[in-house]
Amino acid sequence: MSTIRGLYYIYADSKYCYLNISNHTVGLKEEDINNIFDRFYRADKSRLSKGSGLGLYIVKLLIEKMGGSISSELIDTDIFSISISIPLIYSYTRESSLLR
Repeated sequence: MSTIRGLYYIYADSKYCYLNISNHTVGLKEEDINNIFDRFYRADKSRLSKGSGLGLYIVKLLIEKMGGSISSELIDTDIFSISISIPLIYSYTRESSLLR
């Protein structure tokens, strides 16, 4: 039996760049998903893992500072997914292409 270790997708349209990261998880609950971007929040209540609970909080701050958005979801209780969208600074169009 194979296990999903992690998947990511990156794509863009004329205005945004999108990133989706998914990973297999064990023991994550819907409550964790609702709080995952909170400062100092750690889903591992046993404190056996290292970390301060600041990582995803800082990511959210940076994404929002760039005018983007970030969200998370739990799929079928065992896949954790984060979706990010960031506006492009320069929107590519056929007319603006330097390679005509």
